[in-house]
Amino acid sequence: MSGISLILNRANMTITGALTVADITMTNAVLVQNASLTYTTWTMLSGSIWSQNVAVSLVGYPQGGGWTLVQNAPLTLPGDALVVSNWTWVVNYHQAWTSVTVTNGGKITNTEGDTNGLQLTVSGTLTVATNSSIDVSGRGNTDGGVNRYAGGSYGGRGGNCDASNVSRSCFGDCRQPLSCGGGGELSCGGGRVKVTAEALQLDGQILANGICPGIYMGGSAGGAIWLDVGTLRGGGVVQADGGSSPGGGAGGGGGRIAIYYDSANEFNLTNAVRTWGGLGKNNLPAGGGGTIYLKNKGTGAEQLWVNNAGVSGADTELGLQAPGLLLLVNNALVTVTGALTVASISGTNAVITQDAAASVPNLVMGTNSTWVQNAELTRPGNAMAVSGWTWSVNYSQTWASVTVTNGGKITHPAGNANGLILTVDGPLNVAANASIDVSGCGGTNGSLGQRVGGSYGGRGGQDGTNESPAVYGSLTEPMDLGGGSRDYRGGGCVRLTANSLHLDGLLKANGSAPGANIGSPAGGSVWIDVVSLDGEGTIEAQGGPVASSACGGGGGRIAVYYTCATRFDLNENVSAAGSAGQGGYESGSDGTIYRSERSEPPVLDPIGQKVAFEGNLIAFQITASDLNCTIPLLSVTGLPVAAVFEDQGNGTGSFSWQTQEGAYGVYLVRFVTSDGARSSEEIVKIYVGHIGEPLNEAGIPESLASWGLQIKDLESSTSSGNATVAWDTAQGILYEVYYSDSPVGAGMSWQKAGATVEGDGGECQATDTGLGTDNARRYYQVVLPGETPRTNNLWGVIRRDVPAAGYTLISPPLRMDRRFDGELGAALADSLQGNDGGLGSGADELHILQDNGSWRTLYLDASGIWREVNGAVSEYELPEGRGLWVARKVGAPARFTFTGPVGNDGTRTNRIVTGWNILGLSEGKELPLKATLAGANPVSDGAQEDSDQLVFCTANGAWRRLMYIQGWGAPYDGNWLDLSTFQLVTTNEMLEPGAAYYYLRQGSATEIQF
Repeated sequence: MSGISLILNRANMTITGALTVADITMTNAVLVQNASLTYTTWTMLSGSIWSQNVAVSLVGYPQGGGWTLVQNAPLTLPGDALVVSNWTWVVNYHQAWTSVTVTNGGKITNTEGDTNGLQLTVSGTLTVATNSSIDVSGRGNTDGGVNRYAGGSYGGRGGNCDASNVSRSCFGDCRQPLSCGGGGELSCGGGRVKVTAEALQLDGQILANGICPGIYMGGSAGGAIWLDVGTLRGGGVVQADGGSSPGGGAGGGGGRIAIYYDSANEFNLTNAVRTWGGLGKNNLPAGGGGTIYLKNKGTGAEQLWVNNAGVSGADTELGLQAPGLLLLVNNALVTVTGALTVASISGTNAVITQDAAASVPNLVMGTNSTWVQNAELTRPGNAMAVSGWTWSVNYSQTWASVTVTNGGKITHPAGNANGLILTVDGPLNVAANASIDVSGCGGTNGSLGQRVGGSYGGRGGQDGTNESPAVYGSLTEPMDLGGGSRDYRGGGCVRLTANSLHLDGLLKANGSAPGANIGSPAGGSVWIDVVSLDGEGTIEAQGGPVASSACGGGGGRIAVYYTCATRFDLNENVSAAGSAGQGGYESGSDGTIYRSERSEPPVLDPIGQKVAFEGNLIAFQITASDLNCTIPLLSVTGLPVAAVFEDQGNGTGSFSWQTQEGAYGVYLVRFVTSDGARSSEEIVKIYVGHIGEPLNEAGIPESLASWGLQIKDLESSTSSGNATVAWDTAQGILYEVYYSDSPVGAGMSWQKAGATVEGDGGECQATDTGLGTDNARRYYQVVLPGETPRTNNLWGVIRRDVPAAGYTLISPPLRMDRRFDGELGAALADSLQGNDGGLGSGADELHILQDNGSWRTLYLDASGIWREVNGAVSEYELPEGRGLWVARKVGAPARFTFTGPVGNDGTRTNRIVTGWNILGLSEGKELPLKATLAGANPVSDGAQEDSDQLVFCTANGAWRRLMYIQGWGAPYDGNWLDLSTFQLVTTNEMLEPGAAYYYLRQGSATEIQF
């Protein structure tokens, strides 16, 4: 059949087997190629379609124009270069090309409903001439689940039909648009096209628009266009608009376009790329604008555009995590529905509604733009600047600072019962041409008579028998919306909390302005709580103005709490007036204005410790401030000799002291600031060290690092539940006494005992009345106000009990005079029974083991004096680190109370002789048994009879015997073994204050420090 001519005229033909012909001529015909085809010439005239379902290799193109190639299989051309000239290429098969040119009215598209979309990969240049296009408009899918009148959604949301028939939510990825546009019930959305090319010369069009098939149908959404090119140039357009309805339907949402490029300097990205929403008809809304993502592959700079050409309708829903991206919203509505993190947002004629958390370092909203905040907004430094735009706040968070300038306004959504709650830790500044304005954001009241005024703090005017509502709300904490009149809203609600409010502009919660012959709504509420209030602005919560022949609205409610407002006119610049009625109708009553000034003490700036060396000059300034806008007075007590202090009369003072040789020590100086009624102060420590001595890590001379206030004496008795602490004071310095019932150590818990004491230069005393008579121990320390007690410089009260008619080992539990005609003897005698009949007469006795192994016995006479066996008054002093036996002869227990400083600083030594010793090493601290006795270098050869031993009585009266171990191997060597349980003594076994222990020394005499 090689010589046969194939002529198809308005006919369809399918090639199912190999076919060879001389010529092919097609006119308005369809050729489906499922097998090989060989020909010499091929002419295709307008309207003809070649559906290629098998691999084909062409030397040249079919002649003619206006035909269509549907590529479903590989197509080979010389050099892999394709030219689409005056015909249509339907691409359903993806392959790579060296170059592609679309010219002379040529078009590239894909099959309708093919969700894989059109993919075009060109290693060289893709050229789309002026009158040519890549067009997948209307190539997406329909959506039978959408009401026929509603618009389809994709990058922008389609317009709703009504409250019950709404469009779908936006979907897809703005950076990688891979979905077709959402359709309507009867309309396909825009298709999907992805172009990858080294260069794109675009003078024609790349289109993925939505469509609308007819009236009473919603438009479909624009589709997806993804360009990934090296160089982009030309005068063409890239477009994925939503479809517009010709009548009776809503517009479709815009699609999504993403363009990645190395260079686009010769292409107008600003005006030639768009994703507008389609228009609605017959009062149905337009679609929302789609998204345009641009990324410079070389620099990494990325932008996302949303532009809806100023058409008001549906919104664009966004959620995006792109910390480096610039988001530009122009003439569009955007709703943040997912978490948003971008580098910058720029808005022009835009409304951005934030329904999810957002982080926006740079927020630049232009004139006629509004940011509606319904979720947390993160800003650098937690600061907000509203310059020339409107911030509608429906979410409460705390800001570091807020500034409103250049016509900017802060408000809240109309009818929001929570109102505007704005909390600012720092300054809130409202410039002269800016405002916080919730006027007309309050409630409505459609049931009121037409000419009746709304009520809140003041009652609205009444029209004959048509009464206005009663007043309501709080005078001191106003947080209600102002009452509306018929169909018109009252003033909104503002609660401002800030460190400072500088108000040169307007702070308003007025009622709205109604139409003719309608009553005016009431003013709203303003609640201000600030430290300082200044400026020349006004605060208003007035009834709305009356247009004509109607009643006025009642005034609102204003409450202002402040510490300083001397630079704001609270009389002239604050108004909650009701509005005047017109045409003989009644005016609204004035609302309420509540003011409360707080009185605060002046505050000293922190001074801190000062350090110098003998002979140095010490000079520094102190500064005080008063929140009540007065100049505080400054004074000082405890000045060192030759030191000078001067109050300079402006809230500052100067201290100067030329120290002399011999001025070594720590000086306490009390600086006080006062407003005449209240004061605050700081006690400053001035350290004067020896010349040339080093400083420690805290910057204090090393020799003074352990300095602390010293208790001079502590008195308490067994029969008294009180303890009295005495110490020397400096004139005018404040002191506090603290106590703790915890063991001495870093974890001590402290409580203040009694009131703060002011020193008079002599000895001061403070009594702790809460000690009680049963408390076993309590420790005391004196500190300066605000300081935390430390574990040095402690004094204690420690009690020990002895049973009736028995023997008890004890030791002095604190550092004290150990003489029996001194403190130790008096503490023991206070609770024991004496007798003048001498030893054996029933008097209580003491038994002391001496170094030579003999016992020394003392008895108590009827006068409470300890005597030797021969009756002489005992002048014996118990050696350091020793204990003794108390022999109670009377049939009643006794309790001893010891007072004194806490020792165990390693400066005392106890001599331990060979044989038996009675040790009492604790001077207020619990000592770890193993570590403390290690200082005695205990000995052992593994046998009990040759090892050091420790014997003591437990709380239940049982005896314990411990043996030091060596020669047994691990884990015994170097440890003490309890011979009653054969368990090793743990490291947390302690030697207690007031307890005494028999120590059997097997080796030579030794010493132990404690």
